[in-house]
Amino acid sequence: MSVPTQVRISFTLFGILGVDEKSQVLTTFIWESLEWKNEFTIWDPVECGVEWIAVARNLLWVPDIVINEFMEKNLAPSVPYTYLHFSGVVYDSLPVRVVSSCSLNIYLFPFDIQTCTFTFNSYVHLSKYKLC
Repeated sequence: MSVPTQVRISFTLFGILGVDEKSQVLTTFIWESLEWKNEFTIWDPVECGVEWIAVARNLLWVPDIVINEFMEKNLAPSVPYTYLHFSGVVYDSLPVRVVSSCSLNIYLFPFDIQTCTFTFNSYVHLSKYKLC
């Protein structure tokens, strides 16, 4: 309980599904990857004969990472498993359909450059670092 859990977050933008300039809404599809160490799930791979296992998502703690700019519920298909390494590293990867608020200024279409941010945050746990 006294050891903080550091969660690594990365994502790959797979596509822009829609842009609504009037509503200032951007719809994207990303693949989000989280990685952290669970110090209670370590085993000897030689003795057990396996280095990685798939574990049902509801059997392990999974961080409550959300994107602050979410405007709608994630409608991407759910992934039932996380992957656990013998060292205790948990790898969680899932698709996310993000409908987000974004300041869109379209003046010189199609030559405009837009900057939209995703701010990753936890509902429950506090961090002294800003996730972005």
